[in-house]
Amino acid sequence: MFFTTFTGSAGIYYAKGVLGDTAYYATFANAMSIVQIITLCIAFIPMKKWGKRNTLLLGLLILISGLLIQCLFASNLPMLIFSSALKGLGGGFTGGVAYGLVADTIDYGEWKTGVKAEGVGMASLTFVTKIAGGLTGAIVGWVNQMFGYVPTAAAQSKTAVLGLNMCYGYLPLIFCGAALILMLRYDLDKIYPQIQEDLQKRKRETQL
Repeated sequence: MFFTTFTGSAGIYYAKGVLGDTAYYATFANAMSIVQIITLCIAFIPMKKWGKRNTLLLGLLILISGLLIQCLFASNLPMLIFSSALKGLGGGFTGGVAYGLVADTIDYGEWKTGVKAEGVGMASLTFVTKIAGGLTGAIVGWVNQMFGYVPTAAAQSKTAVLGLNMCYGYLPLIFCGAALILMLRYDLDKIYPQIQEDLQKRKRETQL
C-alpha cells in the first residue's frame, strides 16, 4: 500500500523536479498502469501454478527490480519508462493476490479460534489503506520541505533532487523489501487445503 501511495503522491513532483516537466509523469505513469491492468487479468495463472505466496513474492521481486533500475537511472526517461513497466508487472501480480491472502488469513483465524472475523479482517485492510494514503502525503510534504524543494524553481538543488528520489524511489524500495521479508514467513499456502477441509467438516457437523 505504501508503494502504491508513494508512487501516486510523489510522481508528479519527481517528473517536475528531476525530469523538468510534469508532462513526463503521464508517460511513465501510463506505462505502469497499462502493464498493471494486463497483469491483473493474468495473475491467476502463476497463482494456480505456484500459489498466492509465491506469486506475491514474484511480484515483489519484480517491483524491487523496477525500483532499483529507477534509482540507478533517475533522470533517464527511457529507463524510467522501462522501470515503470516492471513496476506495473510486479504491482499486477501483488495486487492480484493480495486480497486473496487476506481472505485466506481470515479462514485461518476461523480454523484456529473458531471465530470468523470477516468484518475485522477487511476493515483492517481498509484501515491500512487509509493510513498509507494519509501518511504518504504527509511524508512527501515533509521531505520536500526538509530537502529544500521549491515548486516555482526552474531547476531544483541537488539536495531537493535527493529528497524527490527518496520519496519516489528509495522509500517505496524499502517498503517493498520489508514486505518481501515478511512474506518469506507466510506459510498458509502449504496448509490451506487442510484448513478448508477442516472448516467444511465443522460446518457439516454443525448442520447435523
